[in-house]
Amino acid sequence: MTGVGLLLQPAQIFQVLRERRQLGLTLLANFVVLPSLSWWVCRRLDLDVSIQAAILLATTAPGCPTLLRLNAAARGDQALAVSQYVLLSVLTVAFQPLLLPWLLQGVQVSSIDIVRSLGLTVLVPLVMGLSVRARWPTFAERARLVIEKVGSLSALLVLILFPVLYFEAMLSVLRQGALAALLLYMPLALGAGWLLGSASTPSYRRVLTMCCGQGNMGIAFVSAAANFKDPTVGITLIVMLFLTLLPLVPMALFFGRSAATADRMNEAVQR
Repeated sequence: MTGVGLLLQPAQIFQVLRERRQLGLTLLANFVVLPSLSWWVCRRLDLDVSIQAAILLATTAPGCPTLLRLNAAARGDQALAVSQYVLLSVLTVAFQPLLLPWLLQGVQVSSIDIVRSLGLTVLVPLVMGLSVRARWPTFAERARLVIEKVGSLSALLVLILFPVLYFEAMLSVLRQGALAALLLYMPLALGAGWLLGSASTPSYRRVLTMCCGQGNMGIAFVSAAANFKDPTVGITLIVMLFLTLLPLVPMALFFGRSAATADRMNEAVQR
């Protein structure tokens, strides 16, 4: 979040708020459609409470950081993707503590703990990054590059270490219904993003579709640590982190090839 703040000017965040159609579609998809779909999937498959908790933690925390890299591969509007990510991450701080206790009835969830943990891990770093960017833009760019490298290394370590350390536990979670839940949920989520995005520009449609494919797993892990001692919740989030990327990476590459083809055709027509 600090790195994203170092990338942005405050005016870029307010720009996305002025695009009312896109704003409405973003909020509808991420704060109404996706939580509703995930809740229906959990009830439909009658999943274990811990697996339900993990799925609902991820789907009530929209705005995945991976969106920025996926959108770059898709040759999308990166300013739009960054603005969407920041908007969704900030709104999650207020949204998840309100919705999660209602969706997980019968499970004790502390809204205060979620607000406190998300405020420290989302809002504070973001404001720090924005402040540094506004005051020292040259230093902000240098610092952002360092943070980006550290983040990439961290992501690589996660991809390597987690399957090694938690392989048996991940298999167990898959057998308990997590795989079936994701196989049912992912096409519905991506389809919803694609259909809702059709009411706006092609670039926005691609961004919204990829955004609907994965929640903000960092926020989900923070909320899980604040409220759930059962390790199954964290293991299920690890499984979701990997499996939700499987359709998103080829989709981003397909979008990128389609955009490149469209650009070449436009250039040929102009000539």
